[in-house]
Amino acid sequence: MAGFGVFRQTGDVELGYTLRRDRWGRGYATEAAQACLEAGLARLDVARIVAVVDEENLRSSRVAERLGMAVVDTVDVHGRPHSLFAFRLGPAA
Repeated sequence: MAGFGVFRQTGDVELGYTLRRDRWGRGYATEAAQACLEAGLARLDVARIVAVVDEENLRSSRVAERLGMAVVDTVDVHGRPHSLFAFRLGPAA
């Protein structure tokens, strides 16, 4: 499952994705997140879309990287460090 929300710490549109553990490693998260990101690019008037990933979640970090996102910061979420990945879209119109 993939979808958008708002990351409260920055106000950015946040792309989130999650799967049951028995579905990991099959490319489903990348496929769902890519479709969601493409829809966001086509419909949202924002300068960037972010993904917030627990630094220990290497699989999720790889999904963000496959989408063309890059780490731009580290943020604290519930007392744990998370990588803030961003996909820059250019200036919002």
